[in-house]
Amino acid sequence: MARQQTNVPLTLLFTLSLNVAWVGGILNPAQAQTNSDAQRLQPGAIAQVTFNPPGKGQPRNTAGGASRDGNSCLQEPQLSSACVTPLTPEAAQGLTVAQRPTFYVYVPKTSARELFFALKDENNQHHYQTNIPIPEGEGAVMAIALPDDAPPLEIGQTYRWTFILVDEAGLKPDSPGVQGDIRRVEANSLTRGSEQAAPTLELAQQYGNAGIWYEMMTTLAQLRQSSPNDPTILASWTGLLASVGLEEIATKPIALP
Repeated sequence: MARQQTNVPLTLLFTLSLNVAWVGGILNPAQAQTNSDAQRLQPGAIAQVTFNPPGKGQPRNTAGGASRDGNSCLQEPQLSSACVTPLTPEAAQGLTVAQRPTFYVYVPKTSARELFFALKDENNQHHYQTNIPIPEGEGAVMAIALPDDAPPLEIGQTYRWTFILVDEAGLKPDSPGVQGDIRRVEANSLTRGSEQAAPTLELAQQYGNAGIWYEMMTTLAQLRQSSPNDPTILASWTGLLASVGLEEIATKPIALP
């Protein structure tokens, strides 16, 4: 799933909801896809989590985002609604096994106070949207989970997500933003019940081996939250983002409630 800067038309504007879940309310990891019991990893076997992009599924857009073309979005702009960088694979459709996954997006220091988030289905029908307050500070990675009252993603369906920074003038027809795709796939029985398990680097690597980006990210984010000074967890987070061209974001804080 590529990150693309685009102008978002007014057709995205519809009733805004204020329901949002942050890292503290992240969904537990759902079931990951793997091929055999041999892919289960032994405790202590992980030095750094890696991601194996799935072989199927091409992104609808292949242009890189602004953060990968000179890193202009990391230069602390006064206000630029184009400078929103989603933490997604570089050139593959992002997969999830969760009904309501968590999205991660880097927002730099900005005078905007809200982030607009929307999902559309394959028929271009609105699935969910909300306005999310932006925490004050020097810029951070925001974690946005679909809340319990949002419609669940359907297995086998691809959805188009959109993020836009909103200033005091509100959303406009020429408001630039970022868009990309997320596809929900069916979980494999190998990790059935993992939604009740504590997050571990081994679990994150199982998701990475299966090409399940969103639950891999959520597992690592939970680990960073619970053990912020663990060097192995930090190295896994940093190395993973560097592997998809987001090394400058890897050191940014994650916004917590």
